[in-house]
Amino acid sequence: MSGTLFAIAWRNVVRNKRRSLITVLSVAIGLFALLFIWGFNDGSHNNMMANFRALMTGSFQVHQADFFDHPKLETNIADQTVLLAALESAGIDAWTTRLSSFALSAGEETSTGMLLLGLDPVREPLVTTLNQKVSVGRFLEPGDEYTAVIGAKGADKLGLGLGDDIILLTQDRRGTLTADKFEIVGLIKSGDPIIDQALVMVPLESAQELLVMEGRITDLVAQVPESELHEIAAELRLVLEPEDLALLEWEEINPIIRQMVNLDNGFMYIFIGIVVLIVISGVINTVLVSMLQRTREFGVLMAMGTSTGAIGAVVLIEAIFLGILGTAVGTAGGLALVWWFGRTGIDLSAMMDPELVEIMGEFYLDTTIFAEIDTNHLLITVVGLLAATIVSAFYPAWRAMKLEPVEAIRHV
Repeated sequence: MSGTLFAIAWRNVVRNKRRSLITVLSVAIGLFALLFIWGFNDGSHNNMMANFRALMTGSFQVHQADFFDHPKLETNIADQTVLLAALESAGIDAWTTRLSSFALSAGEETSTGMLLLGLDPVREPLVTTLNQKVSVGRFLEPGDEYTAVIGAKGADKLGLGLGDDIILLTQDRRGTLTADKFEIVGLIKSGDPIIDQALVMVPLESAQELLVMEGRITDLVAQVPESELHEIAAELRLVLEPEDLALLEWEEINPIIRQMVNLDNGFMYIFIGIVVLIVISGVINTVLVSMLQRTREFGVLMAMGTSTGAIGAVVLIEAIFLGILGTAVGTAGGLALVWWFGRTGIDLSAMMDPELVEIMGEFYLDTTIFAEIDTNHLLITVVGLLAATIVSAFYPAWRAMKLEPVEAIRHV
């Protein structure tokens, strides 16, 4: 009996080619558009998060406990033996050490507060892209002593340029005021307002000498594949927490980035809901018209002993056929488009003013977005639209089950 129901439903799909094609295309086009938008959405989100991690933050950072909430030089990592051994055991090669503090930075006539960051010139490029953001001059190099790389906007504010000396006044580990001059060897334009306006980077050894922190650091920054981050972090915490060391993943360091992504995805789900409602209304109309045109046929089947449940099943099976065809076509087309733009990228620079390009940089976005789609988003969209297509047939199926055989046969 079930084979007969499928045959009847499929016959009606094939018999009414135009109506079936319209229904399939309405589902396919809706799914096609949703998958492309998801591809652009996920591509831009992943680009933003990857750039944020790569620019300065890394995948995770390790500090002495409480340093992140209350940064003080007294809360430092004096002995890095256990920490480095844990990284080696976990197979992590992309790591670097830093020394973070604050300093009053002064030019000839102007001064301003800045974040002072002592960097390892050898290991820093293994973890971040800061060295690639130098717009004038060069980045810190091995062997440098009392040199500095400063944000371009911060340098303009201080009236300083390449080759000038910047005076850094700060407190050392013992609380004593200390100051020295550093030669500016590079200017950075990263797009991040904090880096470009309020960051001065110096060689790690020079920072340690200035702050009386020889051999001590405040931060260890590492880069690992995002898919392995949570597992690696959990393993390292087991080793580091007994040593009073705190590991923070990038989302804990700056939760705003993840919150922005979640908010944007929330709006995307609302948009999906709107598209689903449009598809449902179209499918209901098509299936209902199909059911009404076949009223006499259903009446004859009922008169021959076919149950009302079987009649409703025929309508539902027909919707399932249409839904499967529509989602198959839409998924194939949508994934093909995502794949294409995942290789070629979507260049937005031609459509933007220079000011907007700069704003994108502040949100860690490149002007070319490579499409990619999250598996969960793909499954939710495809399954959701297919389910909506099937659910939309419930009302026409219910109407078909309520038909009276005699009245249905007389229907014109």
